[in-house]
Amino acid sequence: MKKTNPILMLTAVFVVIFVAACSTPATPAPQVVEPAVEQPPVVPADTTAPVESAPTEAPASGGTFVFPDTVASETYCVNKIPYQNLLLDPGVTFESQDTTGELKCADSNTDVDGKNVITCTAKQLWTYDLKLTDANNASTIIKVNMGACPSS
Repeated sequence: MKKTNPILMLTAVFVVIFVAACSTPATPAPQVVEPAVEQPPVVPADTTAPVESAPTEAPASGGTFVFPDTVASETYCVNKIPYQNLLLDPGVTFESQDTTGELKCADSNTDVDGKNVITCTAKQLWTYDLKLTDANNASTIIKVNMGACPSS
């Protein structure tokens, strides 16, 4: 038997396997669609007022007002440090409720659509409390959900 016969036979087997693998149509995996789960509204711990999805007018003296929690997908990163911008009505002040000092928020001295922009930064994938108080001394505590920065 010549040396070329085994090489030709192996090449023929490889070609047959290659053609068989490439000619078989791939069937897509069945997609499982789960029904959307409606999230219950978030109610601040220190309020008994009904929750609405948008900020509301505060009572004339003190009380609470509603402001939505932040979403981790609103996070952007600079040098792998996560940041979030919050748009607050004029006259609304903010105070970090984080005793560790990790949540740092500052007024960016920028207005967008008549709202003041504050920028917060903290550890990736953590949630922090931020107290917001309006001009009528109505306040609420919101959750600032820091997202993750891409690893690359």
